[in-house]
Amino acid sequence: MTDTGWGDEAAAPPKKSGFPKWLLFCGGGCLLAVILGAIVIKLGFDHVKEWGQAEQQLPALQAALPFDPLPPETEFKFAIRFPMDWFIFQDSRGYVMFFFLARAGDGEELRRTVLSPDFNGFGMGKRSEQQEATVNVQGRDVKGLRFLQAKGAGQNTGETQGPSILLEVGPEAGTHVVVVQITRAGSDAPITDEDVRTLLKPFHVGPDR
Repeated sequence: MTDTGWGDEAAAPPKKSGFPKWLLFCGGGCLLAVILGAIVIKLGFDHVKEWGQAEQQLPALQAALPFDPLPPETEFKFAIRFPMDWFIFQDSRGYVMFFFLARAGDGEELRRTVLSPDFNGFGMGKRSEQQEATVNVQGRDVKGLRFLQAKGAGQNTGETQGPSILLEVGPEAGTHVVVVQITRAGSDAPITDEDVRTLLKPFHVGPDR
């Protein structure tokens, strides 16, 4: 019989937790985390934890909406690849950006849901004070909605509530429909056209770059 020293057991390095820290982005109790939990059960933890890895996820967005290297203020947080593709970025200048992506064949469904004034999906909360929006970005007029994004059910932070704008920004002859929602987090100040142009500068939205 071989004796095992207590010191050897104590010296063993602690196991790293596989829990992806990006799940904490929306704060404890966020409905989004509940949705992600259900997706984990359906698709498997190892598959879902890759959604927080930029090198694994951003090529899909890059293929649909090319973009230059992002500025240091803009940080990729995570993607959700079920039932549609959406990519979430946090900007240290006080914004959160959600890019919703659908293949061209599913584009009408994306427009009917995400671009609808009554959309209240993914635990993001209701919209109010909607008005049509048109912003010239890189020499192209892109259309959508301005609205006030309410706090989603179960959310205990203000990261995803505030003045918002939603625009269809994908290439006009592209293989995908791409819609972006920009929310100014923790402030009542409206999002100006210049704010939109600044935040979308790395993304190839229009011809004048």
